[in-house]
Amino acid sequence: MTKHITINRMWRSGIALLLGLTACVGSASVLRAANQVREPAESSSSESTSTKLAIWGEPASTTLPDGVRSHGVDAQERRPAWPPTVPDRTTRPSHPTKQKATIVYGSFVNDSACPGYEPTSDPTVFAIDCKGTGSIYTGGFTGHTLIQIVGTLDVYGNINGNYNEWFYGSYLGDGSQGGLHTRGTFSINGETAEFFAAARIVDGTCGFAGSTGTFTADGNSFTGGFTATWYRPSPLPTADATCNPVDPDSLPV
Repeated sequence: MTKHITINRMWRSGIALLLGLTACVGSASVLRAANQVREPAESSSSESTSTKLAIWGEPASTTLPDGVRSHGVDAQERRPAWPPTVPDRTTRPSHPTKQKATIVYGSFVNDSACPGYEPTSDPTVFAIDCKGTGSIYTGGFTGHTLIQIVGTLDVYGNINGNYNEWFYGSYLGDGSQGGLHTRGTFSINGETAEFFAAARIVDGTCGFAGSTGTFTADGNSFTGGFTATWYRPSPLPTADATCNPVDPDSLPV
């Protein structure tokens, strides 16, 4: 009886010891598996941090892992330079600037006369092509002009054409002197003798060098008024006493 009790106790002690060992082995396996799961996560976090640091231009020691490329270009190779380069905008090219428009008014008397007309293929239309003295100006611009006219005259007395004109004289506003070159179109009504011209100021000489603007004139074929919207460069040009505003023998075509 005593022997049976002793064997029974030893059997129960062996079972308990076996269960204890099994529990220890299971706990170690669980811990090892947990560590294996956590290690890739930590590695991924480290790689992510390195990637962010390399892309945003942090110290070169924190670079992308080997073999990691972004769109075929190493992220570290395309990171922006720091500090960024700022273009120098303190130096600007120097160009003459136009002053605000000056409106100039005056009157004119036409003294141009084309000494002949050439027939065309249309028997009712004649060609005009002449060069000579144009008009006498008084008012804001005072002086006279040389003009070249290319146009047509019909049997009703209507004249239409293009003109190329140089005014040379003075500007009443400041006494400056020079030449103004204008190009435009004109028309004369054969029945009423009404005259109208519109042109661009394309250039100038002497005290009017660098001029631009517009020019209009109206009235009749003999006299009328003009208005110029005149832009001059700043600073204003200066002209010496030898400056020739325009050479009558070299009127531009």
